[in-house]
Amino acid sequence: MKKIEMFFLTSYQKMVLYLNQLWDDTVKSIYSFDFTMLIKVGFIILLGYFLAKILSKYIPKAIQIVGKKINLTIDRELILTMRSFLFKLIFSLFVLIAIHILSFSESVEFITSAIVKSILILSFVGFILKIVKVVLYKMAHSPRDENDIESVKVVQESTLPLFENTALILFYLAGIYQVFTIWNVDMTALLAGAGIGAMAIGMAAKDTLSDIIAGILILTDSPYRVGDVVYVKNNLKGKVSSIGLRNTRLITRSNIEVIVPNTIMGTSQIINESSSKLDGIRIQIDVSTSFGEDVSTVKSLLVEAAKASKNIAQDKEIKAIMIGFETEMLRFRIQCWIDNPEEKGDAKGELMELVYLKFYEAKIDINMTQTQHITVAHEGVQELHVTQFPDTKQEQFVKEFPDTKQEQFVKEFPNTKQDINIKEIPNLFGNGMPKKLTKVTKNPLNRDSIKKDKHEK
Repeated sequence: MKKIEMFFLTSYQKMVLYLNQLWDDTVKSIYSFDFTMLIKVGFIILLGYFLAKILSKYIPKAIQIVGKKINLTIDRELILTMRSFLFKLIFSLFVLIAIHILSFSESVEFITSAIVKSILILSFVGFILKIVKVVLYKMAHSPRDENDIESVKVVQESTLPLFENTALILFYLAGIYQVFTIWNVDMTALLAGAGIGAMAIGMAAKDTLSDIIAGILILTDSPYRVGDVVYVKNNLKGKVSSIGLRNTRLITRSNIEVIVPNTIMGTSQIINESSSKLDGIRIQIDVSTSFGEDVSTVKSLLVEAAKASKNIAQDKEIKAIMIGFETEMLRFRIQCWIDNPEEKGDAKGELMELVYLKFYEAKIDINMTQTQHITVAHEGVQELHVTQFPDTKQEQFVKEFPDTKQEQFVKEFPNTKQDINIKEIPNLFGNGMPKKLTKVTKNPLNRDSIKKDKHEK
């Protein structure tokens, strides 16, 4: 017990001696402190505060007046941000001067100066970001020049968040790097680790990154926009409903949404039917008539059919031309315009229907000699199908007869309407001798041929 009492008594005596010594040192430092230095520091800080208040108020006003004279509108929010930054900048400079005048120890002066400088750098980063956001917003929402249709808006409303977030990351990383530099922190190892991490992420998500990069290029270059009708590879056609960073969405005529990765959209040939300087697109259909038809009559009928269509733009050129002639066939083309690219299929269908009706009323044959049907007279009637290939070096092919694997060919004959003889048809039914087929013209679907055959009968 005596040892414990001695321990507490000794501790108490030491504590009292320490406090007495601390008090004596404090009193001596107070008596020896130069209060004139404190007054100087206080005066400097007050002067800095009032100067910061005055300059941060009138400098933005002066900038605003100069902007009006040169027709430059400065956003009010930007003016307020400028005032806040100017106040912090001016006041921080006077605080640094006061710290230097107080003549603190080296460590204390370093810490206080670093704190003030860090606050100033972060304020500067915030001010720069505010300016960047205002500029990007103005660029995204500025109207396109009507006289310069081909101009490309790099910053659009859809890409605005991308540019804002990119600027935020870059400027804050730069600001943090400067703060660590002020505090004498070595950033070499951290930068090396960040580079290795970025490389690993890039290797793992290379497909996603390629889609994002392609999306950025599409949004900035604008080969197509929302609302355009485009053709992509594999005959994919649709109306662009949205353009994202990873994919583009198309709505087909069947109201089916197709999601196409931006990598495909960026590397494929895109046919944009909505980006022409002229309104609308041109459509055309080809028509073939029998040889000997009146060319001017056919062309006038084609123009009449186009003028009768509701989908065809009547205020634009309608042209009918002859594009060629072949064996027993004349070829024509009708060219006209429609206002809405989405109605291309309906417009062509209606135009073909009107052309057919006009030709039918004028009794003009539309040459469609692609497949001919020949009926062979035999006990137990059987039907043969003769398929005609293009007129140059054409070859007609008689397919196999019932219950046999035999194939026969009817070779090319001169263009004169010469009779065709098909010899030795197999006696499939065992009744009588084989019969011959004669007087089969080359185009049994031709109206004149049908009339002639009826007359002969």
